[in-house]
Parts: sequence; C-alpha cells; structure tokens
Amino acid sequence: MSSSLVDKILAARTLQADAANAREVTRAYADTFAVIQAGWNEPVTRNMRKAYPDVQSPLLSSNTKVDAEHAALVWGAAAHALDYDDVHSTSVSHPSAVLVPAIEAAVRAENLPRDRVVNGYLLGLSVNIALGEALGYSHYEKGWHATSTVGPLAAAAAIAYIYNLDEAAFRHALSLAAAQGGGMQRNFGEHAKPVQAGLAASAGVRAARMAANGVTAAFDAFGEKGFLDLYAGKIPGRPVTDIVLTPDASTLSRKLYACCYMAHRPIMAALDARKKFDPKLLADPRVQVEVKVPFGGATALRHPVPTTGLEGKFSGPYAVAAALIDGRVNLGAFEDEHVRRADLQNLLRRTRLIEDPLDGDMPIGMDHGTVRLTVKRGDEILAFAEVTPFPGSPSSPITDAELDAKVRDCVAFEGGNSLSAEKLMAEAARCTPQH
Repeated sequence: MSSSLVDKILAARTLQADAANAREVTRAYADTFAVIQAGWNEPVTRNMRKAYPDVQSPLLSSNTKVDAEHAALVWGAAAHALDYDDVHSTSVSHPSAVLVPAIEAAVRAENLPRDRVVNGYLLGLSVNIALGEALGYSHYEKGWHATSTVGPLAAAAAIAYIYNLDEAAFRHALSLAAAQGGGMQRNFGEHAKPVQAGLAASAGVRAARMAANGVTAAFDAFGEKGFLDLYAGKIPGRPVTDIVLTPDASTLSRKLYACCYMAHRPIMAALDARKKFDPKLLADPRVQVEVKVPFGGATALRHPVPTTGLEGKFSGPYAVAAALIDGRVNLGAFEDEHVRRADLQNLLRRTRLIEDPLDGDMPIGMDHGTVRLTVKRGDEILAFAEVTPFPGSPSSPITDAELDAKVRDCVAFEGGNSLSAEKLMAEAARCTPQH
C-alpha cells in the first residue's frame, strides 16, 4: 500500500470549512446530542455509567470539567446506544458517534477555545471517509465494525488538529490510534456494539493526548504492513492515489429510524407497500413477504427472529413487519415488549430477506442497487414497492423539519430530563461556532 495517505491527511489540515459545511457540522452536533440524550438511560449507558460514575451527560450545564477518555467512552456508547446516529455509506461507519464525543471530551477537559472545532470535525470526517474508501467494502464484509476500526484514527486526527500538533506529533497520533482499532460485527445486537463506538472515541482522545505529550509511534501508520495492509479484506478498496480528502459533511446520512441503516430501505419499501392493500390481510397465515436487497444489504442484519429490542435493530424481517403492521417505526418499536408482540413475531416469520449475488466488481460502501419488496397471498401479489435512495442519505437528505422532529422524538423518549429540543439545538450551535 502506498504511504502517501498520511501526506494527504497532513495536507488536509489547511482546508477550511465553507458556510454550507459549517452548517452541516452544527446539524451533525444537533443530531448526535439528540441521540445521546435519548440513549442516556438505555441499559448499556446505565451500565457504563456505573463503571464510570464520574461521567455526566454532555448536555448538563454543570458538566464543565470531565476526564476526557472516560467521557468520550461513555458519550460514544450513549450516542450509538439506539443505533439512531448518523452514517456514512461509503465507509459503512457511524462517524459522528465517535467524532462528537471525542472532540467534546477533549475540548471540555482542557477548556480549549472552540474556534478549531468545525474544521477539526471535518478533518476527522475526511479521514474516516478516506480510510473507508481505501479499505473497501470487503473490510466490512469480513466482519469488522468499521466504526471502531477507522474511528480511532478519525478522532485522533480531529483532536490532533484542535490541539494544533506539529507534523511529527500528528503522525504519532495517527499511529497510536491505529494500534487501537478494533471491533467486530459479532457484537451487533449486544451492548458491546455501542461500546465499540465509545472505545473508538476514547482511543482517539488517548492517541492525541499521548502524542501531544511526547509519546512516539511509527512515522507512517499506512506504510508496509501498516493499518491498511492489516485491515484490508480480500478485495482492495480504492487506490490511495485516487483518494482526495475534502471537507464534505454533505456526504453524511442522518437516520429517520433507530435501527441498523441496512434496514431503512426495507422499512421505506414496507411503508410504501402498506398503502396499496388492506393491512388487516397481514394476519392471514397465507400472506408472505419477500424482500430482495442488493449484495451486502443484509450483512449486518444478523437476527432473523429477534426477541429483544437490541436484536430487533439488526433484524430485517422485524423492521419490515413493524412497518407493515404499525405503519410507522419509531423509537418505541425497539423496546423489548414491542419486539415480542405476537402479531409482529408471526409476520416476521413469514418475511424473507434475499440478498442479490455479487454481480461485477465489489461495491464501495452500501449505497447501491435497489430494494424490492413484495407482499403475496399464495400466487396473488397484494403489493409491490421498491426503494433506491437511502432515506436521509445525500440522495434523499433529511430536511430541517425532519431533523427537528427527530430531536423532539429523542427528547420525548428520554423524558426531557436534560434539555428541551430548543435548548439542545442551541447547545449544538454554541459548540460549533462558525466564522
């Protein structure tokens, strides 16, 4: 692998956010703060808070001084607890659940000025994207949780920028972060999945802090037998020579449903199909649902018959059944008792996900192809629907009204014990001053 990627990252430190990108960073903060608030009392976060009782919510005004590594760990887990945080489809990762907790922990721990936060976030995001492109989709297909493999380097780059580290220390931070990359899809549906996002955020903070204080590492994390060689799958990603780092937050996808992003197009198809027939027919045991997804479109949907809310977030059949029967998929759809509902369990057992075979080259990321959903009763087709763009993706971006509704849903789900929707949005703006 070419060693030029580290040089491209270093060169990207001079890039400056334009107004559109700065606005997107504020929206990313608002989205992430909302899902942290909604996830603050989830079982995984409650258990993490027992292990790290010094960490308070980042949305409490009294929380002015934090232990950076502990805070990044718990906040990252909370951000990813509901699987409602943003996604980047090319790198198949959740950038903001790592970047926002890491940046906030570092800035608050040392009471740093915020004038470098927006550009730091964008640099971290561009590193996240570049690594995803270089590794290719086969990295994810192999079983890695890309959020927690590329996340530490992205977070370390963001914080190293905010610290204004010199070139040597910046290089050391990247290699120290690379030494901490990990996380496996085997943990999807368990507490460990959001914890892996927290571990990535904490690792980025740790790497930048060590480098800032003189700890050295390999001068090039991407040289021979370095990060890219070790983590690449069988089929290489984009050549490093073709990768261009640019500050572009418009490439983020913001979720409309609190579950694995691979289930979002099936949900949209199910909601569309539901309009075309009488949903009461779903109780008929002869009714079958078939969902065809593009190659790789079911990789993370590991639980065909879920029995818990966490498993339901990674179940294509459950997400489709909930959309067809309830006509909506909100935060409450992933509570344990909802997943165990008899009518949903019955229909999900009559729902099949079929993944298309690989046709041609390995895709880069997961945003490709079309999802096709058919509802049948014997040989009779009751409804058919297909969806190409991911909801909330750059091809079908979340609107300001949808983001506002999501923030309000998160606040209501948590009980409003931290910040109101208006104050949460104001806090996101305060944390990301634009120049």
